[in-house]
Amino acid sequence: MSRPLNSACPRPEGSARRSGRKALTETRMARTNDGLTARGLVSVISATILVAVQAFTVAVAAGWALAGLFQLGDIGEYALMALFGLLAVYFSVKYVRSAAQAEAKLHY
Repeated sequence: MSRPLNSACPRPEGSARRSGRKALTETRMARTNDGLTARGLVSVISATILVAVQAFTVAVAAGWALAGLFQLGDIGEYALMALFGLLAVYFSVKYVRSAAQAEAKLHY
């Protein structure tokens, strides 16, 4: 049988409970205008870089592969790469917006 977390038990001075409140206050103060903490902002930026690089790499590879498959030549290859690259940018922007919203809703 375990005790509830808020049960009455003697705590030494400078206990984890006090420092937990202080950390929570600092976290609330560190939020940006969107409600993101610094930790959340780093998470969003890191994940966005990963997703955007992957999306752009797939876009370039798809343009190259389709142009080669249909023998479209250099101009066709570059046009498909640009078209798919624009789609990658669009979906990367959508991703960063939704990731920022989701991260802002989290409570650490």
